[in-house]
Amino acid sequence: LDSARISMVVLDANSRIRIANRTFATNFQVATENLPGVAFLELAGGLWNVPQLHELLDRVRAGGDPIEGFEIGRDLPTVGARVLHVNARRVASEDGAGPLVLLSIDDVTEERHAERARHELDLAVFRAQKLESLGRLAGGVAHDLNNLLTPILGNAELGLSLVPTDSPVAPVLSEVSAAAGKAAALIGQLLTFAGKGQRFTG
Repeated sequence: LDSARISMVVLDANSRIRIANRTFATNFQVATENLPGVAFLELAGGLWNVPQLHELLDRVRAGGDPIEGFEIGRDLPTVGARVLHVNARRVASEDGAGPLVLLSIDDVTEERHAERARHELDLAVFRAQKLESLGRLAGGVAHDLNNLLTPILGNAELGLSLVPTDSPVAPVLSEVSAAAGKAAALIGQLLTFAGKGQRFTG
């Protein structure tokens, strides 16, 4: 047990510690010689006093399937918030003291932080790709509108230059030209959003 890099502890039929390895003692800052006989579920200020873990240990001790990958998130007074990965299986007792449970406890906090960071990065990439797609769409729409607007604005301005200022058609052409100018401004905003940095020039 002492050669294992993860915490390992053997519990008796009453969930009291029979033996624990050096890694367990180091991680939970207790001396190995003080551990035998200590109630595991009361250790470290009740760190392991989790109802679901009680049930799982009882099930394993009674001959049920091993526990694989049970996780506990706890705030340890000495090292802060940690995520602990627990495996447990029943082992035979050589002294007739009843079934024992071997627990292995791995600190997977850094792995969970890395997974969270990867997830956040994936989300950021997804958002960037979505914005890029929207930008391409906006750019395509803006260029299509630009192509439709060019002859409208050009013909309105040509008409204004050809009719007398007192012609009843002049105000209509002026309104068309003004509306086309506003549309051109909107197209400019679309192109800016698309990242083109272009403006409608008429």
